[in-house]
Amino acid sequence: MRVCGDTEIQIVADLILLRCRKAVSPSEIELGGMKVGRLLVQEASERMCRRFQPELGRLLYESTESRLVDICVGTSFERREGIYIFAMSGKVKTWRPKTRGRHAR
Repeated sequence: MRVCGDTEIQIVADLILLRCRKAVSPSEIELGGMKVGRLLVQEASERMCRRFQPELGRLLYESTESRLVDICVGTSFERREGIYIFAMSGKVKTWRPKTRGRHAR
């Protein structure tokens, strides 16, 4: 398990579990109080992941040498967390995240 600030990454065989704490905005929490609001937030999160799936797939391949097969998105309104499960093509044996920005070495 890796923890970076409000983000936690866990690898279980061919799954990468990403938990983003404090990722749910107050507006999303308010929407989450209604069934239609929860569905709207879920749909928006899934669409965002699908839109960025090619880039996510490339970044995950660079870090794990496994291909991204599918994405599952969940939201915990009570804990203000976004939860993402990335299903990979095989067991994830390595994790070499690339550092970007001012912290790059």
